[in-house]
Amino acid sequence: MNWAHIHLAVNHVPVILVPVAVALLAFAVVRKSADVSTVSLGLFVIAAVFGGGVFLTGEPAEEVVEDLPGISESAIETHEEAAEAAALTTGLAGLLAVAAIVVGRGRQAPIWLLGTTLVVGLGAAGMMAGAANLGGRIHHPEILSGGATGSGGN
Repeated sequence: MNWAHIHLAVNHVPVILVPVAVALLAFAVVRKSADVSTVSLGLFVIAAVFGGGVFLTGEPAEEVVEDLPGISESAIETHEEAAEAAALTTGLAGLLAVAAIVVGRGRQAPIWLLGTTLVVGLGAAGMMAGAANLGGRIHHPEILSGGATGSGGN
């Protein structure tokens, strides 16, 4: 297992957890559920920790793949810039979630704090999806526009 493999394996955690946390937090706010709110906030924190791990494994992963045939340095740089913004936004959502957990202390945190976390989390979800898509374009020709168009048995 090398850094590229680790990076690819770990990056799925925040890409999946952030949208799940957003959906749960929206549900918690509508239902005024402190329990669901706490779960969703915990998911934001976990996603932020993993997002940091994904970001930290990015540079070593680049070192593994940058000289392979068919790898575009510009695709790596575009992904890297998007990933940095996504990691920072996910980290901010995680920090807001920690603040909401501390302020709430078993009750539902103030609606303004939950709403802010929700908005930042929604932005992080979009940014994570975009960064993941750009990362896939580095070495997955099947997702590029005009990429492989096999018959697929049709």
